[in-house]
Amino acid sequence: MASPRAVELRSPGEAAAAAAAAGGGGPAGPGAGPGLALALGCALSGAALVVLAGAVPRAARPDPAVPARQMERLEARAARLRARLDRCTVAGLALLALGGLLLAALLLAAAAARRRARAARRTGGTYGSVRLRMRRVSAEGTRALLESQLSPPPQPPEGPGS
Repeated sequence: MASPRAVELRSPGEAAAAAAAAGGGGPAGPGAGPGLALALGCALSGAALVVLAGAVPRAARPDPAVPARQMERLEARAARLRARLDRCTVAGLALLALGGLLLAALLLAAAAARRRARAARRTGGTYGSVRLRMRRVSAEGTRALLESQLSPPPQPPEGPGS
């Protein structure tokens, strides 16, 4: 087990690799599994509510053998049923939208974590430091560099007031 100070000094790439090795999940972090399950659960239950609300017949069938007063009660019951089915449809659409929103947020977080891990690997694990790369300089460039280093700095012009 590493000391808390050593954990603080790790680069993001090393931290992601250590979390993956410890079984803490992938680049999206340890909360990706339950979050994904919640998002899919919301989306699927919302879709199921919408399908069920659409599958239930909404209109009362007129039957000539039924008395008028009973038909009025059936119409009132059908109106209540339609209102409840409409609420069920709206709740299903809301759950479907919430599940889609959570799923999109999780995918965006996973993509950002992968991008951070890739950038950490690219810097070679030197988090927060500057890496200077040397390149070859031509002979003319070397001469110009030496002249600029060896020549004295320009003197400010002397004015009449000094």
